[in-house]
Amino acid sequence: MLALEEFAELSCLGRRSRQKIDSGYLVNLDNIDIKTVCPLVALTLVFSILSIGGCIGDSSARRGEVKTAHQERALDTKNRVEYSLSGRAVRGEDGSATIAWSGSTATICFRGADASVDLTDSGQNQFAVLIDDKLRREKLIPEGGREKLELVRGLERGEHTIQLVRLTEASFGQTQIHGFILGQYAEALPPPKSSVSKIVIYGDSISAGYGVEGIDEKCGFSPETENYLLTYGAIAARAAGAEVTNISWSGKGVFTNRGSQTDTVPLPELFNLALPRDPSSKIENEEADLVLINLGTNDFAPEVKDVTPFTKSYKTFVSKVRAMHLNAEILLTVGPLLSDEWPEGKRALSKVRKTLMAEMEVRKASGDEKVHVLEFRRVQPNEGWGCDFHPSKKTHHRMARELLGKIQSEKLLPLPQSK
Repeated sequence: MLALEEFAELSCLGRRSRQKIDSGYLVNLDNIDIKTVCPLVALTLVFSILSIGGCIGDSSARRGEVKTAHQERALDTKNRVEYSLSGRAVRGEDGSATIAWSGSTATICFRGADASVDLTDSGQNQFAVLIDDKLRREKLIPEGGREKLELVRGLERGEHTIQLVRLTEASFGQTQIHGFILGQYAEALPPPKSSVSKIVIYGDSISAGYGVEGIDEKCGFSPETENYLLTYGAIAARAAGAEVTNISWSGKGVFTNRGSQTDTVPLPELFNLALPRDPSSKIENEEADLVLINLGTNDFAPEVKDVTPFTKSYKTFVSKVRAMHLNAEILLTVGPLLSDEWPEGKRALSKVRKTLMAEMEVRKASGDEKVHVLEFRRVQPNEGWGCDFHPSKKTHHRMARELLGKIQSEKLLPLPQSK
């Protein structure tokens, strides 16, 4: 399995961004007593969010050389292989799957040397490819339209697992996975079955990883600098051995999207959709062990003149979340960008904190003991910034430590134990 040291070293080396990063800040969870939080984390720090199971048989064969991805227009349909999915998707009668939310992952197992994916994309999304739990150095970047994209060529004999992870958020358009295609003489194996804890995150740009790969605050919104795998949610889930469904969209709020007159659909109107642009993809209820809500920052943006609807809208949203996730622990979080100083006069931090604490107390008084509050510490000067003053990689890693600490102290998830 992929240790976080390797993940940190490889994850940002995309085709258009090859900046070397310090692997240490994704490994040293120094603000948590690892011995009491999660012994297994201290020993292995495995990439468990994506490695939810292995192929059947011997998986010890070494990997061969991983070639650079390239686009092929010949869409042969031979040697297609069954695949599993994590995250929300809409399955077609032809076996295809349409995804839109970041972090959505397709996994195949096979015995052979070569594999490709047949997909249709807007041409704006980017993907990570993991081969036998090793993160490939280049991101997969479709050109747009339907394409056959090579994932790997020339693997050594043995059984292999490939995971395709969408790194970019729903605003960049949908992706339809038509199937995975194996090379000549390859043999398909059953995909792994999930047996891990499940986390659902409802969030905005922070949870989507907006600008996390940016050098500083001067860069703007782009798929090149967005990377779901470097977010606090993904990092914490790997350490906790959990699978994540990430329902996050930049700019979205609880009752307003930064006061926008054109983007008028806040996240609570999309939260129960498998595909946010398809109202027919509504989900009535969804299995989850932990639901995390990280919203409110955009409701207190400078452009929002009247913030009074926030409290009522937030309470209504929590009720909807509870109705959809009947047995889940619910964690209400105060985001790291909120403060009482900015925007001037709004006292955003205090108002959000008061709303969340009051909601937790009301629910506990009514008998719902599975509602909790976590206040993420504000961004620190030494952590730097991502694009447009969004949390940096260091901030996301620190947030992951805080989230893991909350999970451990409140026993919100069964954390892995050392053997």
